[in-house]
Amino acid sequence: MHSCVLVEGRVLVDCGADWLSKFEAFEPEAIVLTHAHPDHAGGLKHGAPCKVYARLKHGTA
Repeated sequence: MHSCVLVEGRVLVDCGADWLSKFEAFEPEAIVLTHAHPDHAGGLKHGAPCKVYARLKHGTA
């Protein structure tokens, strides 16, 4: 048995510090953060013009 995910639309995963140039190029509907390290989420200190999905707490599932 395999698991799969179907994504329709545009989602940016782990945007990084230079996310704005990526945002302007791809116009994502949402940003998904896998974890809060600066190289993954550092550019979002002041928010984003789309929904951002992330875990509330760092740690185990």
